[in-house]
Amino acid sequence: MNKSELVVVGLNHKTADVTLREKLSLVSNRESKQIYRFLKKHPDIEESLVLSTCNRFEIYALSSSKEAVFQSILDRLPPVEKQLFSEKLYCYTGLAALEHLMQVLTGLNSAVI
Repeated sequence: MNKSELVVVGLNHKTADVTLREKLSLVSNRESKQIYRFLKKHPDIEESLVLSTCNRFEIYALSSSKEAVFQSILDRLPPVEKQLFSEKLYCYTGLAALEHLMQVLTGLNSAVI
């Protein structure tokens, strides 16, 4: 078994326009519950957190497979849009994921700055 590490996959105001971001936003309880159920049941994802705002959609996970986290976002999309989104998503692991999280938490990675 591979060692688990922090993984973040997402898109934000820097990588995708608002039209694309809105397609991933969690606007209903039903959508939120679906993605949380998927992440909880996934064998390669130990823990996870979804951050969904008007300017970003990110999944933070403790996982042995960054591909599993990446795929968890793509699986929410219609097949015709998967290619478009896969080009806009970023994926950070380990220290790079932690640095990204700290930038988000401190506001350094926001649309205002």
